Amino acid sequence: MLAIKIFIAGLVILVGAVLANFLAGLLGVTSWYDFLKKPKSAGFLDYLWLFIVYPLLLGLLAYLASLLFNK
Repeated sequence: MLAIKIFIAGLVILVGAVLANFLAGLLGVTSWYDFLKKPKSAGFLDYLWLFIVYPLLLGLLAYLASLLFNK
């Protein structure tokens, strides 16, 4: 049962990351893939997205997945 919970939590985070990268494209901010190719081309909003908003979104998804399992 634990393996299934870990797998589902991973899927939730993976789908969230894909959607967050799609949202980054819509917003015109740098994704991790683009940042790793050209880190010097990132601006303030890119850094804000990559190091504040993106981790918060993924952390929120992990938290929601854990709430789902604890009910």
